[in-house]
Amino acid sequence: MTGAPRVLLIPVVMGMIVAAAVGEEKAVGTWAEVQKIQGGKAVGVAQSDSALLRGRLVSVAEDQMIVSVGGTDRLFARTALRSVAVQNRKTAKGALVGLLVGLALAYPSTKLQGAGAAIGGIVFDTAIGAAIGTLKKDYRTVYRITQTGPPTR
Repeated sequence: MTGAPRVLLIPVVMGMIVAAAVGEEKAVGTWAEVQKIQGGKAVGVAQSDSALLRGRLVSVAEDQMIVSVGGTDRLFARTALRSVAVQNRKTAKGALVGLLVGLALAYPSTKLQGAGAAIGGIVFDTAIGAAIGTLKKDYRTVYRITQTGPPTR
């Protein structure tokens, strides 16, 4: 066998391994983690037959959760949910980035304008970084059932 056909076998073998693994359902996270989410937190939920819906958590029980989506409370059965994610704000990370930028700019500012300008620049850059971090929102998945094979009914 020459080198080229062997190289082509690698993706085929990898595909077979992935195909064997994806037909089964696997849980990521636990429902207990969903139950720890505080009411009023921004969440994203996905059912097996729909796209991701974003809203505010109203309540979580053992077998269901209620999320306010667009001002309307919607009930989601636990068995119908495929994923639940919680919104995270990056305020602390933004402040840290702002502080690092402020420190990086402090040395030239000290040489040009004095220590007072450098300290003011650090404070200003940290505040700007925190503000940007507050605006940045992402979601952290706390519960997911993955199913990539045919849907089970």
